[in-house]
Amino acid sequence: MRKQRGGSRSAVRSVWRRRVLVGAVAIGIATAATTGAAYADTGLKGKILAWIGIQTDAAISSLDTAIAEETELQKQRIQSELRENLRQQAADMRQFTEQEKTARLQEIRSYADELLRSRSFDSAEQKQEYASRLNGIVDSALSAMDGLDVPAAAPTVTGDVYNGGQP
Repeated sequence: MRKQRGGSRSAVRSVWRRRVLVGAVAIGIATAATTGAAYADTGLKGKILAWIGIQTDAAISSLDTAIAEETELQKQRIQSELRENLRQQAADMRQFTEQEKTARLQEIRSYADELLRSRSFDSAEQKQEYASRLNGIVDSALSAMDGLDVPAAAPTVTGDVYNGGQP
């Protein structure tokens, strides 16, 4: 037996309408929620990219500053070491020059003495004249060697050596 309802068609329609309405609202909510997530994702990407750009610029700037400071420190250290090396080389050169002058002068005097001993002279006067001429030659050699002085000032190291003469 079947029970008949009165107005069952209108109740079915009402339930069906209600279901369609709930479905439409659910689809609308889902669409709104998905759209908001998509916009949030785009905004988040933009913010992250902007933050990365700022951080990259700051890191590059920091590296450039650190490199410039370290370059200046190393340049000063190298200049200081070069100055010291040049001073030492100048002192070594002066010492070497004096040693060589002394050695060469001794060689010249020894050679002059040997010449005096190896020659035979007829008189003491002739020997004295010959010795006088040899002493003149020795004195001339000595004055020529004194003219070969090493420059007193050592070369200097300046900043323009490192930047190719550019300001």
